[in-house]
Amino acid sequence: MVVRRWVAAALCLPLLALSACSDDEPNAKDEPSPSVTMPSSSTSPSESTTPEPITAPTMPAAAEGSGDKAAQAFARYWVAMVNYAQATGDTEPLKALHSEKCTPCSGGVEAVDEGYANGKSMVGGQYKITSLKAVDTDQPSVRMIGLVVHATRQKKLDRQGRVLSSTPPGYRGFRLYLRKYSGEWAVGWLEVNGG
Repeated sequence: MVVRRWVAAALCLPLLALSACSDDEPNAKDEPSPSVTMPSSSTSPSESTTPEPITAPTMPAAAEGSGDKAAQAFARYWVAMVNYAQATGDTEPLKALHSEKCTPCSGGVEAVDEGYANGKSMVGGQYKITSLKAVDTDQPSVRMIGLVVHATRQKKLDRQGRVLSSTPPGYRGFRLYLRKYSGEWAVGWLEVNGG
């Protein structure tokens, strides 16, 4: 058996890589809405410089089922929620998508919480899915999703805006082990590779 070094601690970067994954082109209905985008800044003195609030993504209707397509739609939603948490520091909606027993999930949430603690902030680190695929598992109640994301450069800043650390852009791989709890999808476990 090939030994794989899955680094759950890499969740501090946050997230997972699984090579050679692919998926059908996502339908618009499969995408969480709205996606997290950072508002552009205004250069006109007459316009307000107050940034527009970022709203949390909503669960897509395509994630309501229990098959592979629904699990894939949930995985896309989970990535959008990770992006939201990293952009805002609001990790509560992301926590709600995880099983209490998913310690790697908790590690990722804690990394974001630490990135925003004591006046600190984070810039960048947004994920774009490059491939996503449902993978067969021997447990009928579990859906495993392999996905690869490309992460933008992420900077962690102190309260004065000075860079404390910087994570280069790159690919991250994930395996999400999804299960329905009380009729709702949740990440029961995850594995992260890359960084």
